[in-house]
Amino acid sequence: MVRTDRFITMETYKQPEIQPDSPVYIHCSRRCMEQSTGAMFLQVRLVNRTNEPIQTVVLQIEGLSEYGVVLYTMRDVILAECNARPHTAFGENKILALEHTPVHRVRITVEKVAYEDGIIWRRQSGQKLLSAQKEGWNACRCGMRNPPEATFCELCGRALREDVLSEAPVSLPSVEDFPEIQVPYIELEPPEEYTGTERPEPIVRKFYAAEDALPEEPEEEEHGAPGWLVVLLCVFGIIALVAVVGFLAYIFMQYLGKI
Repeated sequence: MVRTDRFITMETYKQPEIQPDSPVYIHCSRRCMEQSTGAMFLQVRLVNRTNEPIQTVVLQIEGLSEYGVVLYTMRDVILAECNARPHTAFGENKILALEHTPVHRVRITVEKVAYEDGIIWRRQSGQKLLSAQKEGWNACRCGMRNPPEATFCELCGRALREDVLSEAPVSLPSVEDFPEIQVPYIELEPPEEYTGTERPEPIVRKFYAAEDALPEEPEEEEHGAPGWLVVLLCVFGIIALVAVVGFLAYIFMQYLGKI
């Protein structure tokens, strides 16, 4: 596929916020603009931190100003048919349309994760984005951040030894790390495979809540009376009231006439 200059790269960004409780890690993102229309698009590289295949990821995307003010919020952004194998990078071959509002950067939150076996992980209200630096998450040589207690990298499987951690920090992903936006499809570079002899500690099942394993029950719709029926009943009520008042007045007048 011949490369095209249809899109201009606006920003390649490694998000400083992390979700320690999420089974999916936001590795980095790239914003692009279509030259002819000015439309904004986003590519997101995610990492499956678990030992289970992931099928669907639901994201929330916030557009932030230079001072961190939220300018817009896009909820329920769905990445379907991910087919993400355990401990692999995925998602960057999908193009997400963004709001036209100019922003300094975007902030991405993982809201839901659907596994291949049908179990769903949901972000709880108390699970907030935290600073990777303050939480002590360390970068592996492959660029993946790992929690302080991790023994092996959750992406490439390398042992997180002291000599590895003392090396120079991994630079932010460059534009070349993302696949070029192609027409009509994206040609994706294969991610680095897991090469370790030992599996990282599984983190999937401890995220499951009991209610997550149950299918969502559809909410019952409340069926009220049709509007025309309510109006008709009101009219009949008024007529009946007038008839009763008239009848009582007639009886009263007849009584006065006999006196």
